[in-house]
Formats: sequence, structure tokens, C-alpha cells
Amino acid sequence: MMAEASRNQSETFIVLLPIGRDCRLVCDALKSAEVQAHACSTVTEFLAALEAGVGGGILGEESLTLEGFRRLAAWIKSQPLWSDFPLIVLTSGGQPTPRTNSIYQRAKALGNVSLLERPVRVVTLLTAVETALRGRRRQYQAQAFIADRIDAEREVTRQAEELARSNADLQRFAYATSHDLQEPLRSMTVFAQLLKRRYQGKLDREADEFLEYISSGAQRMAALIDGLLAYSRTVHVESAPFTAVDTAAALDWATMNLRLVIEESQAEITCGDLPTILGDYVQIVQLFQNLISNAIKYRRPDVAPSIRVSAEERDGDWLFCVRDNGIGVPAEYTDKVFDLFRRLHGSKIPGTGIGLAICKRIVEKHGGRVWVEAQSGQGTMFCFTIPALGLEQPPEVTA
Repeated sequence: MMAEASRNQSETFIVLLPIGRDCRLVCDALKSAEVQAHACSTVTEFLAALEAGVGGGILGEESLTLEGFRRLAAWIKSQPLWSDFPLIVLTSGGQPTPRTNSIYQRAKALGNVSLLERPVRVVTLLTAVETALRGRRRQYQAQAFIADRIDAEREVTRQAEELARSNADLQRFAYATSHDLQEPLRSMTVFAQLLKRRYQGKLDREADEFLEYISSGAQRMAALIDGLLAYSRTVHVESAPFTAVDTAAALDWATMNLRLVIEESQAEITCGDLPTILGDYVQIVQLFQNLISNAIKYRRPDVAPSIRVSAEERDGDWLFCVRDNGIGVPAEYTDKVFDLFRRLHGSKIPGTGIGLAICKRIVEKHGGRVWVEAQSGQGTMFCFTIPALGLEQPPEVTA
């Protein structure tokens, strides 16, 4: 009902023509064209009708006395930015006089004004009224659109703030939970290992299997908690400001961290020329470390791992590739390997299914994307992009 009342008001024209029969004739003409009309006898009544909300106004030049003009101009000035109220002013015919020129200047100063010289043809009047109403409707539509946009932006802001609070709560929960879980888990691990050392071989075979299940389960749970913490830090913790990162140095640091695993597996790691990029040094080290560790983990049992890291500039990005000769990934799973907790080989190969999800998040934080090109049994190539920002004489980056 309120919306209908507002619509009716915006379609109404108010008329202030205090001389002769002009007011009645104009109102009758408007009503014959199915335009709602409301007659006013004074400027005060005219302004009160404006405050109630109407589609436009018609007034005679005789109403634009200095006082009437001042009050009308003050009302127009008070309107919101979206409102450009339409006025039709009926002027005297004949040669202009100083008085009519003065009134003309006043009318023009009111803004959205159409001047019609008496005597006015009905068709001319109705055309001006319909044009004014059409423009006024558009103004109301624009105002409604602006209001909807403001409401939508407020809702987006509210949701963003709520999401930020939720993320902060989630981060605090992850740290608190990990702290609370690690202590009892550490006790379980210690006592499971103690039982295994003291009683393995002294009980029956089934008891030895149970002890092994307890010990290995506690170790897997500890690795899972550590992995979840690492992923939570990657997702929720703000990165340090990006600096120049020598990716060759980052790769060296990653291989140094994996030195024992590399020596044990007799892996060979080679690389081509690697660029300097803008990024987070620690996260780039972690990215290389996870990809190389993954390549070693999924090696073929009878072949030493061979891993090649390369980079080339392509379409404004640096394209990095980490290629191995491992067991590969079936083609139907190449779009799923980056999902959290995704493990394609079950419990046959140890892991938590978090490492590649962390890689994906790191690459996305650096404005790139990551994917895998692989065939089962024919090795794997992980590719990722980092924007090439054309660094000139990058500063030395130390670990």
C-alpha cells in the first residue's frame, strides 16, 4: 500500500495559477489525459504539496515574486542529488519587458524548468507534462537503484566483516585445538612406543599388531595436525610484504631442507635458469619443498627419482615446471590432486593429503595458478605461474 501511495504521488502534478480560470482549465486538461492534478491557491500550499512528494509542478509567472522564488529555490536546493524536480512556468505573451525578463531569469535559476507562453495549446501543455513525468519516473528508478546498491554494498561489507571474524575465530580455534590435542597425543605416542619396546615379541602376534596400530596411528595423527596447522597458516595468516625473490636460491634452500630424503632416495635434482620474482621468500621455499618432496614420495620403486625444475616467460607470467619420473597420476584425477585431504594411493604411501593444497594456496596468493600434467606410470609435471613484473637489477635476497 505504501509503495502504491508513493507511486501515485510521483504521478501527480500540482498547479498554482492564481489568476482567472487558468488553474481550473489546466487541471481539467490534465485530468482528461488521466494525469492526476492538485490545485493550489498559495505558494505555501504549493510548497506543502511538494514536501508530500509529487511528479511535477505548474505555476504562473505571477507566482514567482521575490519571496515566492526564494522559498521555492530553497526547497529545490534541499533536494537529494538524484532529484531534479520538473517545473512548468506559464509566462505572459507578447514583447518582453523588464519585469518578464526578471521573472524569466528567476525561472531559469530554478533548474529543470520549461517555459510555456500564454495562451498555451492543450497538446503543448500535455506534451510538456508527459515529458516531465517520464523524466521524474526515471529519477525515482535511479533513486531506487542507488538505494538497492547501497543496501547491497552494506550487506557485502557486513558479510566480509563476518567472514573476517569467522576466519579469525577459525584460526584461533585451529591453534587452540592443536595445542590441546598435541599434549595427549604426545603421551599416547610415548606410551605406545614404550609398550612396543617392552612387550613386542613377549605377547602373541595379535598383540604386536595392536601395538603397531596404536603407534603408527598416533604418528599419523601428529602429522595430520601439523599439516592442518601449516595449511591454516597459509590460508589465514597475512603474508609479509612481497620482495624480490631469487627462485634459484629458494630452490637451493628447499633442497637443503630435504637433504636427508634426497640422499636416502638417491634423487637427482636439476634446474635451468630460474628468475627473480616478487613474492614471499619463505612461501616460495615451501612451494618448491612440497613439490620436490611429493615427487620423491611418489617415485617408482625400482628407479631413482629424477626431478627437473625449469622456468620460462610466457604471456606476462613466469611458467615454472617441476617434472619427475615417478608413478604419475591417472588423467581423471589431475583436477583433484590439489583438494585438501586428497590421497590417490590410500595408505600405501604415507602422507596427509595437505601438501599440494598448501602449494595451490601459495601460488594463488602470488597471483598465479597451478595445475598438473601427468599420465599414470609416465611421471608427473607440476606447473605453476607467477606474474612477471619486470624487476630491474633486483636486490640480493638472503635466506
